[in-house]
Amino acid sequence: MFNRKTKNIIYLFGTLIIPALSIAILFLIKGNFSYKNGFNRKITPARVVLLSKIKNNNNFTEICGYSKNSIYFANLFPGKIFLTDKNLRGSGTFTVPLHNNKIASRFETQVDSPEICLFAGNVPAVYLSRTNSPSAVQILYLPAIYGRSVLINAGNLLFRIVQKNKGKLNMVFAAYTLQNQSLQYERGVSELNGDVGFSTDGLLHYDSAVNLAVYVEFYRNRITAFDTNFNVAYRSHTIDTVSRNPTNYNAMKIGGFKEYTNNSPKRLVNLESCVDQGFLYVQSELRADNEQPYNFAKNSVIDIYTVKDGRYRESFYIPEDDGGKLYKFRVFGNLLVVLYKDHIAAYHINK
Repeated sequence: MFNRKTKNIIYLFGTLIIPALSIAILFLIKGNFSYKNGFNRKITPARVVLLSKIKNNNNFTEICGYSKNSIYFANLFPGKIFLTDKNLRGSGTFTVPLHNNKIASRFETQVDSPEICLFAGNVPAVYLSRTNSPSAVQILYLPAIYGRSVLINAGNLLFRIVQKNKGKLNMVFAAYTLQNQSLQYERGVSELNGDVGFSTDGLLHYDSAVNLAVYVEFYRNRITAFDTNFNVAYRSHTIDTVSRNPTNYNAMKIGGFKEYTNNSPKRLVNLESCVDQGFLYVQSELRADNEQPYNFAKNSVIDIYTVKDGRYRESFYIPEDDGGKLYKFRVFGNLLVVLYKDHIAAYHINK
């Protein structure tokens, strides 16, 4: 019989050495474990240079806009807007007065000075104000809840709004004109799957440099661009190969309202995105085959496309900040503003 010391040695061998040997044998058989996603990137090194960094003491959750060297931010309190200069110095704040508790459940603030738009998708409504007179508020009510929205100019807004088609709920694009207070729905732009738009959820942008709206999906590599009359300019894709990603949803009643939730966690393909001066910037969640795992793990990768035709140009890295990847980002000319969990950073982006 083995004594206790011998038993301990055998146990240690069984728990540590044997699994290690198994891995080594598998490595020799298979070669390596690197997973291929089926695409390559053109990485441009040293694309961004840090200008300034501050603690996110006000818990900013959104980058709302930029004008005249002022960056606009918002937090979890609807209507409260903060501003700094482009080096994140100085501070100011103003408040758009709002009196609806349901706004906080889901809202987005966009500032294109002097215009302020607070999109309250669950109300559903839009609260319009101006930076030089934030206390004056105009309210536009929408006929259905909406998921995505963007300010085109002072007189026009664009939405991805719920519409009932043949007894099923879908999300479609619609344009609102303030002059005649009319809502025009698209036909044939959106994919109608009867799932309240969950399978095709994404981010909606408008680039005034080329007068095109761009919609980038989260769960597959689809990019759709169209003008304000809903003429499709192109249907393109990001450089990855994920073209299918099924989803399911649940509907539930909360009080007197029906809420919809995605009940099938999906693989995110594209995360944050934005447009600026003819370029589309997309934060990808997938590592390219020619990309070093360490570089991908320690940076957020941004792929750049041309808005007018969806063509891929190149990619660059935004580094981790204190061990965390970015939460949100926006590009304003040569200024790159990044929200991290605990910090805000401003970079000069070399174009």
